[in-house]
Amino acid sequence: MENAPSGGVLCPICGSDLIRMQYHFNQPRERTIGYKTYACSNTETSKPDVLSCTNCDHWFSNPLFWPKDLESLYQEVVDHEYIKMKTSKEKTFTKSAKISNKLFDSAGTLIEIGSYTGMFLSPMRNLGWECIGIEPSTWATEIARRSGHEIRQGTFESIVSLGNLEKADLIVSWDVVEHVRDPKKFLSDAKTLMKDSSYLVVSTLDRSSLFAKIMGRNWPWIIEMHLHYFDINTFKSLANSLGLELIKYGTHVHYATLSYMLRKLFPKMPLYKLIPTFLGKIAIPIGLGDVKYFVLKKRENY
Repeated sequence: MENAPSGGVLCPICGSDLIRMQYHFNQPRERTIGYKTYACSNTETSKPDVLSCTNCDHWFSNPLFWPKDLESLYQEVVDHEYIKMKTSKEKTFTKSAKISNKLFDSAGTLIEIGSYTGMFLSPMRNLGWECIGIEPSTWATEIARRSGHEIRQGTFESIVSLGNLEKADLIVSWDVVEHVRDPKKFLSDAKTLMKDSSYLVVSTLDRSSLFAKIMGRNWPWIIEMHLHYFDINTFKSLANSLGLELIKYGTHVHYATLSYMLRKLFPKMPLYKLIPTFLGKIAIPIGLGDVKYFVLKKRENY
């Protein structure tokens, strides 16, 4: 490790200036970034420098390089490849829906932060839940609405600031918190939507997993669109500071085609071209432990 670049870099979680460089990738200061970088299905190989805070142990990409128009970029996202992955995505969210539904004896009200095209809302609606999605992408919002879902378009921060969302029994956010500028505010805002009996389910990266440690600087999830790299302890500590108690956690299993998995794991080696087309389209479960889901509740008397 080495000292982080000068320029007033502060930890986005605790505000400390005790910053170290974890992985340096010669990231150019001036570069062109478009909305495709922030699409869910992107397979770009550009990696950001990864810094760490010696005060709270949080890891994050260099904030000096975060796009000033980040929120606009997410609003402009168009992701046709994601639609081609519909089968694997539906399997992922059907499994996630079962995990979420088991937290309750009966269906209730649900708010999903980052609902994209509504593929999690659909199985939850089928289980009897009254659902609202929040999504910045105009393209994704239109697709979800065509499926009959109620979507509030905009960033989570902007939607919450309007103050017209009723509290829900379940708040969920799949693979979103690592993308936002301020995870602490994100979780704090999510807490305002919770009843005392509500659950908050959040999935995010786990850099302390065995797979992430083995891969090191070659970990596939070190990409431009990820601003934060949590582990179980740092996420639990952040949640606890906000009065949120960690009830349970587990591996967040994603389904993906064999072709997509090979492109992510070996971006410089076109191994996916060596397998027959029909095999490349098969969706398989991937649970390497480097993405976790966390179930949170409000802590009593906080």
